[in-house]
Amino acid sequence: MISPIDWALVEAWRAAGIPLHIVLRGINKAFDSYESGSPKFRKVNSVLYCQQAVEEAFSEWTLTQVGSAADDTKSLDQPEDASSSPGFTLIETLQFLQRVDRDLQALETDSESVLKRAKAELSSADTAASNHTLLAEAIRRTRDRLSELTKDLQKTERLNPEALERDLDSLDRLLLNEIKAACGDELLSRYRKEAKSELRTYRSKMEKDIYNQTVENFVARRLRESFGIPRLSLLYF
Repeated sequence: MISPIDWALVEAWRAAGIPLHIVLRGINKAFDSYESGSPKFRKVNSVLYCQQAVEEAFSEWTLTQVGSAADDTKSLDQPEDASSSPGFTLIETLQFLQRVDRDLQALETDSESVLKRAKAELSSADTAASNHTLLAEAIRRTRDRLSELTKDLQKTERLNPEALERDLDSLDRLLLNEIKAACGDELLSRYRKEAKSELRTYRSKMEKDIYNQTVENFVARRLRESFGIPRLSLLYF
């Protein structure tokens, strides 16, 4: 099992555009180095152990791509045949969107209670819990857009996972920003301190952008876990 901070790092790698095969190459390199070293004073119990090797592998791979022609000339906007798109069928995607909408509906109904839970986590009474109306409105707009996406998919026999993922990612970021605004700075600061505490051993070896993204990903994950916010992404199919 990997920890929330590990998930945050993995999401930072994804946001940085590091391909899966490069991540696996870096992980293998890290374990090869571990196995060749001696003695073994500690176990590898975190993805963070592989962080530096993954970023080095990505840097090396990036250099090899300079000036090279893209092998895949297919546009990201070109629809995939739903019957051949790996991992995503039209029916399953519609079911996923409906499930997310149900979760959002429950969150919308309970938006005031969600923010009261945020207030309960804080040491002071000064919180933005009064923003529950704005939060409910953001959730409603998100649900409206999900409804439009669902209707569009129901009218077509072809699935474009990349375009749909971009739409979902945009909605996900919008909703998360509204949650952050509604919860207030004190709770966000607490979550950032948690992340920085877990990363303190690795910070000096991490690229600044990866470090900052990992911290923010950890904050986002803690918010989702605390308040039952569904993840709007096909990666969480």
